[in-house]
This record gives sequence, structure tokens and C-alpha cells, in this order.
Amino acid sequence: ACAVWRAADARHELAWQRLAAFDDELQAGTRGAHAAGAPAAREALHAVAQRMARRRMGRWALGLAGTGAVAWQLREHTPWPALAAAHRTATGERRSLMLEDGTQLQIASASAVDVHFTGAERRILLHAGEVLVQSGHGDARPLRVQTREGSVAPVGTRFTVRHDDAGGWGTRGCCTVAVLQGAVDVQAGQGDAVRVVAGRQARFGADGVTPPTQAPADVDAWVDDMLVADRMPLADFVAALARWRPGVLRCAPEAAALRITGAFPLDDTDRALAMLVRILPVRVAYRTRWWVTVQAS
Repeated sequence: ACAVWRAADARHELAWQRLAAFDDELQAGTRGAHAAGAPAAREALHAVAQRMARRRMGRWALGLAGTGAVAWQLREHTPWPALAAAHRTATGERRSLMLEDGTQLQIASASAVDVHFTGAERRILLHAGEVLVQSGHGDARPLRVQTREGSVAPVGTRFTVRHDDAGGWGTRGCCTVAVLQGAVDVQAGQGDAVRVVAGRQARFGADGVTPPTQAPADVDAWVDDMLVADRMPLADFVAALARWRPGVLRCAPEAAALRITGAFPLDDTDRALAMLVRILPVRVAYRTRWWVTVQAS
């Protein structure tokens, strides 16, 4: 009966996988409680409850940061601006910043960002990776997120911008912007700006801006160290997980078209891969800790 219910609707399967992820955390806490007693179990439950509350409320753990003229000059004159960026994250790392105007940034794994504020404008340069931006209020200077492929101008909003290029830092490709609140105006090259409203996303690059489409649910789940998939092609899922795992993580061609639904931990990619094996007819081949392939079983 459970299997029939899960197959009846993609939302049922998503709810089931979220429950499975929650159960994994409970079991991990219970194993610790056998050694440490009931207080450890209560602490584990409390930790999970806090994590879920953070996800619902969208709380931000914010640091205080700025940027200086030296970093900006390096960005302007180096052939590898991502390597000289003032704010960088390693693979698997996430960082929070609050800018001088009250704008809040969440910087995802393997990302590089510079901030350039002048008397006339506020500019955030995303060289690599992904950011979530919640724009500040009460500052008349225009705010813009700039990438190699184009720019995003928010209209009092909360949104993500992600580099989709597969060639790594410094490679020209395309970007995706997804709007959670408000709206943004996206411009690529000399083309006209395209407005993207809450709940929609668009890609932009050398060919311009694509028409906005429905944004995936929980597109910002990475802020809470989760990757949420709703019938996502396995190749896309593995590529998303790979951004949070050091080394090489690949999907074999014969498994690429499989669809995955669930919620997976980004702060423990080995556990995410183990969950994958329980859900789909695949196996995870570890050549080394740093060279992993997801294959059809």
C-alpha cells in the first residue's frame, strides 16, 4: 500500500524521501544515545528540530564583511578573477555575509564573489559558483549582481544566481537566476532586460535570456545543507551533488536518465550517495575517495 501511494504522485514520493532523511538523522542520534544515555537522544532530536525550524523560517546566520580597493584592483588586472576574489568558499563550504547596505549574501560551495560599492552603485560580482541574495532596503544606489554572462538587477527581492558552466572557474557558459521573493530584471549582452518574478527562473548567457519557467521547489535548500530533487534526472542530481564534494563525482551515461525524488544532505555526500542506492537501481563505484561514479546496477 505504501509503494502504491508513493507511485501515485511525485509529491508523495518527495514527502517519503524527506521522512527517510529525517529518520536517518534520528537513527544516528539514537546510536549515540546507547552510549551516552537519554540526554544525548534528546539533544539529537533537538538538533534535528532546530534544523527543520531554520528551514521553515529562513533564518540567516550572518557574518560581517566588506571589500577593499586592493581586492578590487586585483580583480580588474588578474586573468583569473575567481582566484583573487575577496570572498571565496572551498568545495563543501558555505559562508554568510552582511554587506554595508544591509544586503545579505549566502555563498554556496566552490564560489567566488567580489563586492564593489561606490557612491553611484552597488555591484556584486559572481565569478564562480552560486549566491543567494536578499537585497537591503533604504539605499537609493542601484544594486546589481554581475557575472561574465550578464547582470541581474533586483526589485526589492530575494533570489539565487548560479553559474551553470561545467568547465570550472574562468569558463564562459551560462547562469540561472531563480526568484524567491519580489522580482529581478535580467540582461545579457546588448539585449533587452527580461523581468523574472517570484517562483520563476531563467537562464542567461551569450544567446540572451530564456523565457522564465517554473523554479524548482526548495531551490534555496542548500542554505540548510540540503539538496531537494523532484523527479530530477540523475545526471543533473549528480552534477549538483558534485559541486559540494571534493574530487570527481560522475554519473554513467546508462544511468543518466533515471529520475530521482528526495531530500539529501549536502554536508555528508557519502550518506547522500548511500541514500541514492536505496532509492534507485544504481550502485556507487569508488575508485578512490576522490573518484566516484554512479552506475546502473
